[in-house]
Amino acid sequence: MVDESSRFTSDRRTREEASWAAQADWDAGTVENVDVTVSGLVADPPVQAGEVPDSGVGRWNFDSEGDVSVSIDSWNDNDATNHGATWSSDSAVGDFSTYYDGSSYQNHGIEIPSEIEFTLTSWFKADNLEGQQFINNLKGYGQPALRKASEEFGVQYHDSVDGWKNNVMTGTAGQWLFVAGAWNEAEGYCRVWFYDENGNRRTQDTIFNGFSNDKHAEGDIGASYSRAGIQFWEGHIDDPRVYFKELSSTEVDNLYNTGRIDG
Repeated sequence: MVDESSRFTSDRRTREEASWAAQADWDAGTVENVDVTVSGLVADPPVQAGEVPDSGVGRWNFDSEGDVSVSIDSWNDNDATNHGATWSSDSAVGDFSTYYDGSSYQNHGIEIPSEIEFTLTSWFKADNLEGQQFINNLKGYGQPALRKASEEFGVQYHDSVDGWKNNVMTGTAGQWLFVAGAWNEAEGYCRVWFYDENGNRRTQDTIFNGFSNDKHAEGDIGASYSRAGIQFWEGHIDDPRVYFKELSSTEVDNLYNTGRIDG
């Protein structure tokens, strides 16, 4: 409760002098000259539904500034160990984002779930359109990741039948953009949602046959392995998240517009 105008009075100057200081009086509820105003008591605001959705596994919003060794996960204690990323006031969500210089990254180590249905999301701002760079991935074989390759943004993974697959759309550097990628083995597809600098959404699906038993990733923010070895992000990343379910288009829209999948 939040006490705005309540008060308690007694004719005794100290608790020790009051007759209700004795344990027996406490137990009996004996007090003297009590005057309590209750009209000023208001309830604490409830925790908003959906702040930590049942499917929410990891969220790193970087709202605490500082070059610290750990980025606190605001959902389920899947904290990310920081390897050189720095905090920046240039952010898409909240007060801060993290900046990656092409050699820094963070490791959260969240593993691909046994029943393959999950979604990765993130805000990002690329410094350039050069080469292949990774935003967020899960630990395990198949290397499911949010990434860019030159001017193409979206997802990459190693399919059990088709090998490397990219599900991407054209974007720009130097602007805050948003991407979400979902994998659903039971339904047999991977879906990506991409929002450009004007808020326009594009969606694209590819056939997903499950992940191969090759190409292992470690669960990193700002880095992943590729055919050329480890590839680092250059630019800002903000509010990356992991959900252990396929988000719907409505939920992704809500996330982009309000920061919550329930709107």
